[in-house]
Amino acid sequence: MSGSRRPHHKSRHGCSQCKRRKVKCDQCPPTCGNCKRRGAKCDYQELVPTEPLVPSVPAVTIHSTGLDIAFEFDPRSAGGFFPRRTMSKFSPYLPTSPTTSIGFTSEVVYPNLCHQDIELLHHFATTTSSTFVPRNVMDRRLMGHIPEMAQSNDFVLHAVLGTSALHLAMVHADLNRGRYRGIALQHISRGMSAFRTTVNELNPKNSDAIFTFSGISLIWEFALLHPAYETYLTRQHPIDRLLQVFALCRNVMKLWTTFPPSFYQSIPPKPRILQGITNAHKSKTMISKLHRIQDSELVPSEIVSMATTLHELNCVVTADPVEQQAYSKAIDVLYVTFYKLVKHPGEWSLALRWAFIAPVEFMDLLQARRPLALVLLSHYCVLLYHGTNQWWMRDWSQHILISVSQLLDEQWIKHISWPLRAIEDGYQSPFCFAK
Repeated sequence: MSGSRRPHHKSRHGCSQCKRRKVKCDQCPPTCGNCKRRGAKCDYQELVPTEPLVPSVPAVTIHSTGLDIAFEFDPRSAGGFFPRRTMSKFSPYLPTSPTTSIGFTSEVVYPNLCHQDIELLHHFATTTSSTFVPRNVMDRRLMGHIPEMAQSNDFVLHAVLGTSALHLAMVHADLNRGRYRGIALQHISRGMSAFRTTVNELNPKNSDAIFTFSGISLIWEFALLHPAYETYLTRQHPIDRLLQVFALCRNVMKLWTTFPPSFYQSIPPKPRILQGITNAHKSKTMISKLHRIQDSELVPSEIVSMATTLHELNCVVTADPVEQQAYSKAIDVLYVTFYKLVKHPGEWSLALRWAFIAPVEFMDLLQARRPLALVLLSHYCVLLYHGTNQWWMRDWSQHILISVSQLLDEQWIKHISWPLRAIEDGYQSPFCFAK
């Protein structure tokens, strides 16, 4: 016998059926290969949830930089099924434009992957990645670093596999949806476990991986807390779920500000990200930005009128100067966010700008269900509806707007007439957004 032996990727640390039969188990849920061939019940079937999961994963607190950053992930919607009516409207959840590979080539080796994980990796490379890679060439270059990071960082690999499984769960309208959702949760859980350990030891070697994982986590949060899981999320109001996503957005931004300047110089798109984060809350920057937007004449008159009306309403109904300032800043950021999406149609991440930058005082008012805060949220729903078309963000705007309308009385409901009209079928959008 010559040559080296072909290595196997199985282990005796498998299910009880394989241990009892003293055979190697491939440990691939929901049913390992041996049990699947024999038609036996596999231990891994118990790992795939059949009931809604409610408990959230504990928060991650970062101490290495002197800051306490709560980085939370909450898979409470994992057990829910998307209603058939939603699937009929958007199915399949696949990119409408030609797919673009982001670099998962044969030169990148991922050892110890079972057949199921290979399927997920292939789907991510050929399909899922195309659903969130921006059209900008420089941003695609940033995305192109994911394959290398996934090869050297287990938690990034789990992020990739989990995201791919979530996408497949949305694509499949049959019983496989529950299977893929369960697989996604397993990868997300494993990835979070490794991420918690790594994020407390931020250094130049792992900063790219931490940056990538935290960014992808935003997609998970939107997908797993989606309003279409309403039947399984009766304990949490839709607005609270959206605020939970907003909180994660802000914590991710806070995490990114702890990265050293050298990190943002390593890849071209990063300086733009850093500049957006550091300049976001500077009042002088906001004032000059508003002047530039006005001079550009890119924003439709309907949006200009919206911002003016909201500012006037704020002056009339808000007596407290602190609250009035919080509302005013939130309106300005909303206006700038509309402008950004008009200028860069199709870049879905810009729709999160409001969540990243709106004053924390405003978020508190929204949490308290203050009427004017709800009115501003309803106008943000118009931006979500016309400015995004990703599978993890679809339908958020309609569900949130319905929830807002149910909370407002007759005195306030008139102030959301435009948002309600703007998301109706057949409405002629004045925006330059790509739907």
